[in-house]
Amino acid sequence: MPLDIDAIQIGAGFFFSFLYLLVTLIRSKKLEVIDGAVVFIAVITIVAGLEIAYVAYTGNLTNLPSKWRIYLGVAVVVCVGLPIQHFIDVMIKPTHRTTIVSKPPNNPLDK
Repeated sequence: MPLDIDAIQIGAGFFFSFLYLLVTLIRSKKLEVIDGAVVFIAVITIVAGLEIAYVAYTGNLTNLPSKWRIYLGVAVVVCVGLPIQHFIDVMIKPTHRTTIVSKPPNNPLDK
């Protein structure tokens, strides 16, 4: 079986997802599988984005990958999702109340 770009994407996705889950499990002693899935998708998206960026840079549309519509859909979700998330974070920030707990001064007689 020849090694094509899809096989490289899947292999890299599995590798980094497994690595992330392993490090998370060792450091925090708990496992969130959804985070591993997000890492997998992120790695695949990065490789696909680089492929699309190369085609955009060269200007040769015949070099578009066969799944270019899927990659474009993911790019739109990211390009729209990030600003929406930032907007939500900015709008929620003024509504958070912070509680300041002051520590009483040290009393020398408490010893």
